[in-house]
Amino acid sequence: MLEVQKASKSCVGDGIRVKIVGVGNAGINLVDRLTTERATRWETVAINTDFQSLAYSMADSRIPIGTKITHGLGTGSNPELGREAAIESQDAIQSVGENTTMIIACAGLGGGTGSGVVPILLETVRAHGVLAVTVLTLPFSFEGTRRMQQATDALERIRSSTDAILIFENNRMSEIVQLEANIGETFSRSMDFLTQACTTIARLIFGTGPMQTTLGDLAVVLRPNSDGASLFGFGSAEGRNRAHDALRHALENPFMDRGRLLADAERLLIYIDGPSNLLLSEVQTTVQEVLESCNDSTRILLGIQAAGLSSIPVTVSLLGTCRGTCSPLLPGGSPSPHAFTMTSVSPFISSTQPQESLSPEAGVLGTRPNEKVDRYLTKSEWKQFPFNVATREHLEKAGSAIVRGEDIDVPTFLRMKIRLK
Repeated sequence: MLEVQKASKSCVGDGIRVKIVGVGNAGINLVDRLTTERATRWETVAINTDFQSLAYSMADSRIPIGTKITHGLGTGSNPELGREAAIESQDAIQSVGENTTMIIACAGLGGGTGSGVVPILLETVRAHGVLAVTVLTLPFSFEGTRRMQQATDALERIRSSTDAILIFENNRMSEIVQLEANIGETFSRSMDFLTQACTTIARLIFGTGPMQTTLGDLAVVLRPNSDGASLFGFGSAEGRNRAHDALRHALENPFMDRGRLLADAERLLIYIDGPSNLLLSEVQTTVQEVLESCNDSTRILLGIQAAGLSSIPVTVSLLGTCRGTCSPLLPGGSPSPHAFTMTSVSPFISSTQPQESLSPEAGVLGTRPNEKVDRYLTKSEWKQFPFNVATREHLEKAGSAIVRGEDIDVPTFLRMKIRLK
């Protein structure tokens, strides 16, 4: 189901004021990157209980909280201390929402400040009519069950206090780099990914075009009361196949699973941004490729902006939520019946086809009669032999292995008294 958004003047343009608020060390790291790479009209705010970290932040505004409780030393990964710090500094937190249309709150959950402060921040600004979008990360699995439980508890409180939510699991973001990558490169690439997510949200809000998106559209596709996984993909390309390549890059993001998760998408926003010479045929082809991969009940919103210089690339952004059961693999490791693969024929998505089975007349290892084997067999062509597992009973009934007076069960080098070097 495709819904086209009409241009609106009520929620965009110079009248909108957006603040990107980083809470805790993880949130501030992201806000610092967004401050230095500012691509649109937003203000950045850093909030922390760790005053040393806050002192080095490059955000436009820096707000220390919980001075009496934490003495500026942080929360020690205790969410309750973070919550008390936010309550102590309620007036400072309330100032974040003054003269503001919307905030994008960024934090890593599992620690004390992000998990404890973000729910209070959201409740405070929304009480004053400010819209809230939340971008969160969940801990790595190796960080332990306690930290993950703290993140889960905080997430439940945040869902009831935000208008839209985008959740990224650190485990999945690590798929951006190879296993051999050092930890510095891994975190840098993950930060690039989060920066792009926040930038995409801002572009959706501030963009103008024939099919414009609004804050309401974000609230629809990133609805917080859904327990499904977040979907996000972004791709940019130039050249003759620019739209085609941009979509391919978007699907290669770890939170699109090469397009497989589109089959389980519940809500999806397709946003195409390009130069003034963007062709209608490019838009049609791109949208059709996405539609063919979604299920019939997926609610799809479309936004288009085509007002830039002819030299800028075409970008395709995909934002949404899939059902709570969506996963690339079902229990037991078997592929989902809706799985998709990237093929050499097309860089877009194509349905997975079952492998051709071997006929009963096929020879050993899949060769046909009189067929000369001149290549290695692929894994799908391997034939499994029905070996029976030997039991003690079978072995006890077996006769002795004496041949010409020699027990051939004894290794040859022992029977021949050969010394091994």
